[in-house]
Amino acid sequence: MQQLSYALVRERFRPAGWAAVTHAVCIVRHESQGNPGAINGRSGAAGLSQIEVRWHPDLRRYNLLDPVDAVAAFWRLTRHGRDFYTSYDKYARYRC
Repeated sequence: MQQLSYALVRERFRPAGWAAVTHAVCIVRHESQGNPGAINGRSGAAGLSQIEVRWHPDLRRYNLLDPVDAVAAFWRLTRHGRDFYTSYDKYARYRC
């Protein structure tokens, strides 16, 4: 399932370019290790990119535990791969 998750991320972010694909895969690797069923017990963040719907109520319509929906929500949250830093600013420190 992990490889399928990464493939979904790569395919969805491809239109935004290689750098966006690399960054998106890095975030998924750090947040969930590619596990679409990942849930943070403290924050309630869920899915591949560990989205917290309390901070993003507009994403409630997505099933974040479904890898296809989770990647679609991640795509939307990052403004189609153009803005990773608004929601994932700590990744500016990561070397991907």
